[in-house]
Amino acid sequence: MANIKTEEGVPGIRSLVLFRPETGKSLYQLAQVLFRGESPLTKAERELIAAYVSYKNNCMFCMSSHAAAARCLYGNEKDIVDDVLRDMQLSAYPKK
Repeated sequence: MANIKTEEGVPGIRSLVLFRPETGKSLYQLAQVLFRGESPLTKAERELIAAYVSYKNNCMFCMSSHAAAARCLYGNEKDIVDDVLRDMQLSAYPKK
């Protein structure tokens, strides 16, 4: 559940920047460090995690954007992204 009232129809981090414009530069810098900085996780893995988190947050724009970035970064192994997305969508519904 969101605790910050953001503008309807503005996806992801952009809505936070509109909510508090003075934080925009810092938020974008943080995103760059998290997604592109040094990490034990690959850039592809971080994008895939972001796609999963975005899915759980019901932000289909962000989920799709991060999934597309992950596919690009995984290259020849890009099918892993769709496998993970398909599995999490199936596991979101109770099994009968």
